[in-house]
This record gives sequence, structure tokens and C-alpha cells, in this order.
Amino acid sequence: MELQELNERAFVIEKDARNHIRDMYCSSFLNVESDGYREAIEKRHEYADGFYYDGYLWDYLSNPVQVEENYLIEKIRAMKDVYVLWDIHSSERICMENYWNFNKDDILLLDGNTLVEALNLLPEDIYIMTTQTSHNPVK
Repeated sequence: MELQELNERAFVIEKDARNHIRDMYCSSFLNVESDGYREAIEKRHEYADGFYYDGYLWDYLSNPVQVEENYLIEKIRAMKDVYVLWDIHSSERICMENYWNFNKDDILLLDGNTLVEALNLLPEDIYIMTTQTSHNPVK
């Protein structure tokens, strides 16, 4: 899939709603009470391009489960609407070219099949949450 097609098929969530969705993801799936989370995610550091956290959300998953990629792809393809977000890092910490096809704090709303087809256009580490519930990860 090309970026133009993804832009036509995905909806970028408005800023106010993005903050709510990101908070909902964090409170639903991450150990937000841990000292590590507070230090690595809640605490922002100044970079030339703004203030960003230094950690990765996946380091603070409350109940991580490792699954086969094919299993996950099939589950995602079957989903109607999902939110997709990624870590908000400074460009100083990202060494890959063309890493940011969207704004760093954007959250996308798209169907699961489109997400699977567009994985090459998104940041390497993404977080997926269904729109149906704030407390059910992909199972």
C-alpha cells in the first residue's frame, strides 16, 4: 500500500480525542503505577524538536503475552475498527529514514485489514486497541 491510499482509508483522530485515547490505552494496558513508567513515560525530556519521553510503552505492559505473528495478523484482519498509536519520541532518537509518515502524536482509526496492508508505512512499534472496549487487548 502507498501512503496516499492509507491517507484515504485511515482517519487521523483530533488532538483532544487523541489525548483521551492515549490515556485510555495507558490506563487499560500499562502498569502506570510503576516507578519505571513514571520515570520513562510520564517524565518528558527536552530535545531540539520538543519534549518527549524516553521509554517505550511496551516495556510497561501489565500482562504481556507473546503470540505468533501470523496469529496476530489474522486477528487484526478480522477487526472492523482499531486505533493505532505509537511511542512519541524525538527525531533525535529515531535513526530510520521516513519513519514519520504521520505526526508523532497522531492516532489513526482504521479497519484491521487496512492496518495489516499498511504496516510498512507505520512506525516500527505500534500499539493497537479496538474501539469496542477500553479494556480488551487483541486476543
